[in-house]
Amino acid sequence: MMVLLVAGTHITAQAQKVVNVSLSNPGKPGKLKMTTTFGAIKIVGYNGKEVKISSSSVLPKKSHSDKSGGLKRIANSFMKLTITEENNYVKISTSSHQHITYLIQVPRKFDLKLGMVNGGKMEIENIEGEIEASNVNGSIIAKNISGAMLANTVNGKIIVDFDKIKPNTPMSFRGLSGKIDLTLPKSTKATFKMRADRGDIFSDFEMDIVDEPTVVKKGDNKKRIIVSKWVKGKLNGGGANFTLKNMHGNIYIRQKK
Repeated sequence: MMVLLVAGTHITAQAQKVVNVSLSNPGKPGKLKMTTTFGAIKIVGYNGKEVKISSSSVLPKKSHSDKSGGLKRIANSFMKLTITEENNYVKISTSSHQHITYLIQVPRKFDLKLGMVNGGKMEIENIEGEIEASNVNGSIIAKNISGAMLANTVNGKIIVDFDKIKPNTPMSFRGLSGKIDLTLPKSTKATFKMRADRGDIFSDFEMDIVDEPTVVKKGDNKKRIIVSKWVKGKLNGGGANFTLKNMHGNIYIRQKK
């Protein structure tokens, strides 16, 4: 197992330092796990055999109480990371309390497990693998994805554009406030379970909607009637279960052009 500590490394937008992480089995699929608070994550798949990590920070706006006397502020951001790698499983932990955007390049065939809190937008591009992503107070934006995904947001959108779908693999997309917008290949076979409590559901697919019967429970001379708020539909005859649940916002399911 390789352990790499990156502490006190000064990073500026003009001259970024790139940390290269070698893999135990170059050219083979791998997995990246990363969670950060106050920082943003952008993952980009590329045709390489290493994991490459860089970062940049955004200077805060000048406050009215600033007493610099007109002096120019110099960036003072540090990338503080602990990185471990074992059998192509890369784990990254952060300890910076500044708002830093981490740009991470991984081989395309990589699985991801990502978590963010108060960091803004999470971006994922060009990945062929299984993705598990969560973001609190920020959106999840993914494009050119081939594989499967589980995504959860609080106060943020979920926008995912799939190039290919991993067959027979369940997926889940859940949001508290913000739209859920999926673009899928026309040939996708899936059985959808959808719910938009304070929003609507839209699609340009020809979907077979399955009406769920009202459930009646009896006991002690009482009758309890349960009406489901879920909408179920089959796409291209049905397939793996796709769960989409949104508390405040619409759900969109689009055909890839």
